[in-house]
Amino acid sequence: MTHLLPITHISGLYNRFTATCAALALVAGFTAPASALAQECFVMVSHGSDSNVWWNTVKNGMRDASEDFNVPVDYRNPPTGDIGDMVRILEQASARNYAGVITTVPNLEMIQKGLTGVKAKHTFRSSPSMAAPNPA
Repeated sequence: MTHLLPITHISGLYNRFTATCAALALVAGFTAPASALAQECFVMVSHGSDSNVWWNTVKNGMRDASEDFNVPVDYRNPPTGDIGDMVRILEQASARNYAGVITTVPNLEMIQKGLTGVKAKHTFRSSPSMAAPNPA
């Protein structure tokens, strides 16, 4: 089974860190047995630019988790943070047939076109823990 996991806009460093750790946990082995995951490749698509220190930290964490858990994970992002480029990266991810796609959602309306192809090939699955906090 394949998954698309949207990470909605989350405010605060702690919430972003928590969301990233949850995404890593999904990729690292909570979605399928380790033996099955070793055969599949996942991709994380973020909107962060190459110059963004936060997203470089996330990219390094994904690389380390990939190596530690022997689960192939690609990290893709638009070098300048351009949302149009992010849409093209999502379309390319759909064409490549990754086992699962994890993505940030900086603006759902703007990236909807890129998500359409991914959702057509993959089972859409959202995690409540990834949603933005609901104000009381």
